[in-house]
Amino acid sequence: MLQYILWKAKEYQRNGCVLIDVRESMELRQFGIVPETINIPIGIIDDIFSMNDQEFKAIIGAEKPDINEPIIFFCWQGVRAQAASNLIHNKFKYSQSLFYPGPFTHLQ
Repeated sequence: MLQYILWKAKEYQRNGCVLIDVRESMELRQFGIVPETINIPIGIIDDIFSMNDQEFKAIIGAEKPDINEPIIFFCWQGVRAQAASNLIHNKFKYSQSLFYPGPFTHLQ
């Protein structure tokens, strides 16, 4: 099952899906980054997605994902990624908010 989920995550990424890493900056320094992803630590996900498009881009350095665009959240083991995905789906109504259960090293 994990292989299928990994395959789907990579397929989504190839098709332009936004991958959001919710790990903290300390973890990025210690364990590395995943290329072509956006980092928004879990502690500020709510604040960042509450911003308008221009504020989001100014702070994050990337376009804010469209509400109908698939987004995949990931972290070390998937716990924070699932929490972020649930928040974005429930509060901000992103219909295709998904999470990768981990480990994130499979995405590198």
